[in-house]
Amino acid sequence: MTVRNIFAGSTICCLADRFDVTVLSYYGVHLDSICPPEIAGRITYQVLQNPRWNLPGVRGAIERLVDRWGIYSLWERERLATLSIYNLRGDWEEHPYRAVIDRIGGRAVNKIRKNPNRDWLRGLAYTVPVRRQLKDIDAVFVSSINLPKDRQLIYSCKKYGIPIFALVHSWDNLTSKGELPAIPDCLMVWNEIMAQEAHEIHGVPQDRIEIVGGPQYETYRKLSQRVVRSSFMERLNINPDSKIISFAANAAWMYPGEEEVVNSIVEAISSGYFGNATLLLRLHPSHERTEFYKDKYRESKLVKLDEPDSGFAAGHTGSLGTNRQIREFVEFLIYSDVIINLASTIALDAICFDTPVICLNFNSSSDGSEWYANQNHFLVSHFRPIVESRAVYLPTSEGELLHDILNALENKSNKSLERKELANKMIPNLKTGVIIAETIVKFLEAKNADGS
Repeated sequence: MTVRNIFAGSTICCLADRFDVTVLSYYGVHLDSICPPEIAGRITYQVLQNPRWNLPGVRGAIERLVDRWGIYSLWERERLATLSIYNLRGDWEEHPYRAVIDRIGGRAVNKIRKNPNRDWLRGLAYTVPVRRQLKDIDAVFVSSINLPKDRQLIYSCKKYGIPIFALVHSWDNLTSKGELPAIPDCLMVWNEIMAQEAHEIHGVPQDRIEIVGGPQYETYRKLSQRVVRSSFMERLNINPDSKIISFAANAAWMYPGEEEVVNSIVEAISSGYFGNATLLLRLHPSHERTEFYKDKYRESKLVKLDEPDSGFAAGHTGSLGTNRQIREFVEFLIYSDVIINLASTIALDAICFDTPVICLNFNSSSDGSEWYANQNHFLVSHFRPIVESRAVYLPTSEGELLHDILNALENKSNKSLERKELANKMIPNLKTGVIIAETIVKFLEAKNADGS
């Protein structure tokens, strides 16, 4: 997703309009498949060089270790619920001995970082010899703060004095991905909340933080002007008169009892509880539960399946996906009458188009877990503004879920004001590509003016 968010929208076009752009990526010229046609042939592609003498395999292993210690380091300092729920709880339960070592490592990271001139640990983990490869580059822009190669570039560019600009890819990254490898010359974030997190949690000076919005939301909003409901309904073979109840599936470890919840919704549809309705099940882009749903509902008249490509996966899959699927995702967001999810970014995606959202706030009766839902997901820092906004439904039982679905279908304007206010706060409608390019220009001009 990180790569496609930059290349499938206007950000890469705005950069190409202002600069000679060289892309350092293992995808190489394959990026042309998703690059806007108006800048075809205007971009140079290179592979980031990490020669064998630098022991990239060994450094990669050290980097993964230091990244894990960075998560524990941040948790030792801040005790963020996001870290304990999404990152550390599994370690504590499944790898308790390793967790003890990692906690000691996290404390060591905190101690070492008090003297940045002697921070040999980060140098060992992140240094890539880019000085020669980037000698003719005026600035480096990275599209995340957490992907391995981006973290190496952030640290190495700072080490060698190459101006480095970093975009925080997602709304939870500042609270869930551990310590930054280094403070970039400029950190670009979506909104005021993330700007505050960058300053207060990571110590990024306020004059080095820029609010730019999210590149994908600029793309989604533009695509929304070119989609039509009839093609969406025809593609998924849904009756044009049917109300669409959409459900975004999760990985099994995230919500073990999901299948039981989905079945309850299907039974309610079958009974006529929602009138003429269809369940649109958006499958998880990279999980084995997908095959279960395909086998069970492939021939169903009440359930339709929407399968995203692997370009929507949160982790790196080696696949770029297609621009067509981004348009189809925008159709899903706009033409669903209500979208159900656990605690996913899809909540914000839907709110972008004022679509009613339900976030599951209960465990199914059979999963027996204490933390998969049942409030814990909604205690995390990045989701708190959504809860406090009252823009989403948060049912605490299957009965409440069915009632909230019916309410959302019959009263679509309910919570609309709250949704719009939340969208302005979390995903402001900004010209993200233009702001990113102008921010880089502004910084370089100031740098040249003071002769540094």
